[in-house]
Amino acid sequence: MAARSRVGEWRRQGGFTYLGVLLAVALIGLGLASASEVWTTVAHRQKLEQVDFAGQQIAQAIGSYYESTPGMAKRYASTSVTAAPVF
Repeated sequence: MAARSRVGEWRRQGGFTYLGVLLAVALIGLGLASASEVWTTVAHRQKLEQVDFAGQQIAQAIGSYYESTPGMAKRYASTSVTAAPVF
């Protein structure tokens, strides 16, 4: 009879272990979900920084083109694809 009580005791403890592991997996899942949200926000900010840098470079290039235009009547480059270059 002593062996049976040990087996029954082991089964009861196995249920608590299962609940503990289930709780740990749920907590890990919540942690990973919040980390994923933070990672997504950081990646989005990095992409915005890259776009902002590219925009600044383009603005600087347009300004340089404008300043290097000879003569008094300065104009920006034409945005039309079919327009003939102005000399």
